[in-house]
Amino acid sequence: MQTDLRIRYTRQVITEAYIQLLRQKPAERITVKEVCERAQINRSTFYRQFKDCFDLLEQLEAQALDVLDGLLRQVETQGAPAVLAAALAALRGSDDLLGILASRGADEKFVRALVQRCFAYIETQAGHMTPAPDNARRAMRNTFLAAGTGGVIEYWLRSGAKEPPEQVAAAIYALCTGAVREPLPG
Repeated sequence: MQTDLRIRYTRQVITEAYIQLLRQKPAERITVKEVCERAQINRSTFYRQFKDCFDLLEQLEAQALDVLDGLLRQVETQGAPAVLAAALAALRGSDDLLGILASRGADEKFVRALVQRCFAYIETQAGHMTPAPDNARRAMRNTFLAAGTGGVIEYWLRSGAKEPPEQVAAAIYALCTGAVREPLPG
């Protein structure tokens, strides 16, 4: 079933207004009133589409993760560093939805979800990480690596994302595979 053109337009103007506000301040400080004023709609129109601003944010995050999935599928066969570099390049883009959501810094949940998606794609490539002897150990290892990777990505974003994505991806990959034998690039 296709969504009515008016509904798609309404959701689009609400989303654009919200993203403009998100560029200016943290998500927890954005109100429905501000979104409605910027989108030039009334509150009842907003509430027909979304429960509140956090519902809108969750839907945007889900949409951004779908965009990331498409991006990762394109580079999946090129290896783990390419997957990480593609994700980092998308996060670095301040005009891209992924970059806006990741740089807002209010909630690390989105970055964690993003990292878990990357690890899922890397996991599909046999032999890229040291094998774990059983599923429980593999789950613990992946949780540990995802948390560390998320921390590196958050640090990189908060420090201005100055290093090239490929360089950060290479460092993350080296840390995750135990290939760090000398100082990391940078």
